[in-house]
Amino acid sequence: MEKKKVFNVVAAIIINDGKVLCGQRGKGYFESKWEFPGGKIENGESKQMALKREIKEELGYSIHECTFFMTVEVEYEDFIIHMDTYLSCCNRKDLISIVHQELRWLNISELLEYDWCLPDKIVVNKIINDGGIETLINNIGNERIQKYK
Repeated sequence: MEKKKVFNVVAAIIINDGKVLCGQRGKGYFESKWEFPGGKIENGESKQMALKREIKEELGYSIHECTFFMTVEVEYEDFIIHMDTYLSCCNRKDLISIVHQELRWLNISELLEYDWCLPDKIVVNKIINDGGIETLINNIGNERIQKYK
């Protein structure tokens, strides 16, 4: 039996004014599904370095601080996704979509209305089950939130 390829990826749960940034995937795997921005970790990169690079590449925005949120692992027929997610704040809502079909800032109550990639759906469920945006903000720390208002 052949061993499945593991993709180690990172994703950012970016918060601004009580809303979370979500992107709709373009062509390829999981086309038109929604996800938190991020991508693959390259050789020699730490998870946080990869997250900062991916967000810069995908959104043209530089993340300065991030806080670990959770790890998700999902096994598909041909591969495994191992995704580490991080919380971050953003003081801009005018981010550009370089790789996504569309970007949206969503209220927590809207998250379940979208068709998510499975790893991201697990994260969405945790956000909702753990108490929503208030819990996310508490995980980041109110003093850090103030810097981005």
